[in-house]
Amino acid sequence: MTKFIKVSIFLFCLLVTTMVFSRSSTWFETTTGHMVSNTCNKGCKTAILEGEIDQSVLLLIKSLLGELQHQLDEKSKKRLWER
Repeated sequence: MTKFIKVSIFLFCLLVTTMVFSRSSTWFETTTGHMVSNTCNKGCKTAILEGEIDQSVLLLIKSLLGELQHQLDEKSKKRLWER
């Protein structure tokens, strides 16, 4: 069950980063095949998962900061027009 959860999280992260960072489908297929095969040990899988999660979290934070900046800009423009 734990392996299924880890692989599911990994696939989600791969899908998000593949679409956003425009990674090739070949990279996606190769990495997924490597994760599922027996040649990838626990340390290797952990490193791949942590890297993908880090990239996904950083991307999410950048998106949130961009949205906050946009909202702050809109509010400051609104205040300038109200004066």
